[in-house]
Parts: sequence; structure tokens; C-alpha cells
Amino acid sequence: MRKLALALLFLMASPQLFADTLVGVSAYENRDYQTAFQELIGPAKQGDAVAMYLIGRMYQYGRGVEKNYQRAVTWFEKAADQNYARAQLSLGYMYDSGHGVEKDFKKAFDLYMKAAKQGNAIAERNIGLMYTMGDGVEKSYTKATEWFKKSAQKGYSKAQANLAYNYVIGRGVEKNKEKAVYWYTKAAKQGNTKAQYSLGLLYSEGNGVEKNYPLANKWFRLAANKGHVKAQAYLGYHYLKGYGLSKNMDRAAHFFKLSASKGFAYSQAELGILYMQGKGVKKSYQQASFWLTKAAFQGNKRAQGKLGYLYSVGLGVDKNMAKAYAWLSLAANKGNTQAKKDLERLKQSMSSEELMEGKETVAEIQSRMRK
Repeated sequence: MRKLALALLFLMASPQLFADTLVGVSAYENRDYQTAFQELIGPAKQGDAVAMYLIGRMYQYGRGVEKNYQRAVTWFEKAADQNYARAQLSLGYMYDSGHGVEKDFKKAFDLYMKAAKQGNAIAERNIGLMYTMGDGVEKSYTKATEWFKKSAQKGYSKAQANLAYNYVIGRGVEKNKEKAVYWYTKAAKQGNTKAQYSLGLLYSEGNGVEKNYPLANKWFRLAANKGHVKAQAYLGYHYLKGYGLSKNMDRAAHFFKLSASKGFAYSQAELGILYMQGKGVKKSYQQASFWLTKAAFQGNKRAQGKLGYLYSVGLGVDKNMAKAYAWLSLAANKGNTQAKKDLERLKQSMSSEELMEGKETVAEIQSRMRK
């Protein structure tokens, strides 16, 4: 909303209209949406583009009024007809997402382009995304990168992260890890969570920069504190191994728990193993089986192998040779070496009937995993 009030000076003719809109903009920026709506609806009905745009935003998000996408579209259209870039951007988004109108990527692209030609950085980035996906326009990674760069150079952190990623994988541009680090750093310093995680990953792996675990952990921690599950998992792993910080099983378990609770299979597996070992948490085979089961059903081979072992000896679960066979088989088929050894030992102790039941259990589990 910066510079919005200044824009009113050029858009308003009536002093009273200007005053009402200025009060409405101030209320909107202070999140007093009911007052904002009351002050802006008059100027909006009299054709003020800024007021019409903000009324549309309030209907779009249900701020001060009941959410209504159709009414949001109506107001965005009115403001967009006056060539107001923010309204063109918002109307483009409505067509892009199918909110309040039938989804139409071509219309979305055209509207984004109108806003981009006025220098709107968000619209420029959105055009980059549409060229990336081939939505409403022929797919072109080269053009996508060009638009990401336009937006990134204006300081838009999401575009900076998109541009950095393209430099990492060489999409639409030659691979250049140094430039990737440059743009990720710019985005990360603005608080972009994905960029912070990605920058941590580059420093952790020594990819495009000299390997630096302390610096990697700095960026992982910033992203982890904002809920990034992979950053939380990496911090957990680094505490587990002592990479760039002192080994600390309590902290490892803490970050694995944060990530595991959001469904990240790797962290669920590692947390389950910590419960088996009693490291960083109180030993509990029940908790171990709980987390390993969650990870195993997501296809994590390490969890599948450990869960198979628990079923084979009856720790944390009722002993069940068929389930032990099934989970060990699934893990072994994915290359889990220990699971292969455990499976061979298990098969030697199983009857032909138990082996048959085990194979049936494999099929049942695979069916559940596909749902």
C-alpha cells in the first residue's frame, strides 16, 4: 500500500472525495476494514480507481464485508478499465485462479501484461510463472527467466528466488551457482522463507559456494522458525551429526518433531528411530512405531525397515510375522541393505503359510499407499 496515498493526488478531482478516500486508505492500512469500506464505497461509486480497487480487495478476502469473489471481480474490472495496474494484477489473479470468474489463463496473462508494462513487479513475476507452466501462453523458460529478472531487479523477493532457482538448474539460462547464491541472498535478506532454505542448502552442500555449515544453519534456522519443514529437518540432522554446531540430541528431536508433525516423512523416520534409541527423547517403542508407521506409508525405506524389525520382535506393536515380512520386503526392494539381511533371516523362520500371508500383506499395504 506504499505510495497509494500519493497516487490519490493524481486520481482525485474533488477535495471531499480525496478526503474520504484518504481516510479510507488510512483505515485500510491500519486494518480497520469496516471503517475503510464505509469511507471508500462512496468514492468507488463515483469512479475513483484506488477506492474501487480496495473495495475489490475487501470483497476478495472478506475484510470488513462478507467474502464475495463476484463482487471483487466487478470492482477490479472497473478500476482496471482505468488502467490502474494493481487492479489489473488482481483481476488477472482472479482469472488465473478461477475465483469469481471462469478460469481463463489467456485473460489472466493479458491482464498481467498490462500491469507489467506499467512496471508492476508482481505482475512481471506472474508472467514468468505463466511462461514456466505454459498457462495462457506457449511455454518458454527463456522468457520466464527474462520476466523473473525484470521483477527481481525491482527487489521482489519471490522473483529473486525464482530467478535463483533457474540459475541453479539451468532452466532458461546457463547454470550459474554464483548468480544463484547472489539472488537467493537478496531474497533471503528480505525474509523470503524458500530462499533462506535454499541458501542454507547451497552452503550445506558447498554448491556454488564454499561449504559452510554455520552459515547454512543460520539460514536453515531462519526458515525453520517460520515453519519450513525441510529446514527444520536439516537442522535436526545437523544437530544429530554435529554439523556446524555441537551435537545435541534434544535439539535434534525438537526439530524433527516440528517437521514430523507436519507430515514430512524423513523427519518422522528419524524421530521414530530416536524413540527406539532413547536419544533426545524418552525411549518408547510405541512412539517409535507410531512415527515409523507414518513415514513407512509415505514410502520411506529406512522407516519401513525399522518398522519391519519392530513387527518381527514385537516391540511397540504386537508381533506379526506377515507385517514384518511386508515392511522388510518393501524396504529391501528399495535398496535398504539392512532390511534385505533382516528379511532373509526372517524368511528362514517362517512357514509357507506365513510367507503367503506376508506376500498378501505386501499387496494390501501397497494398495493403502496408493490411496
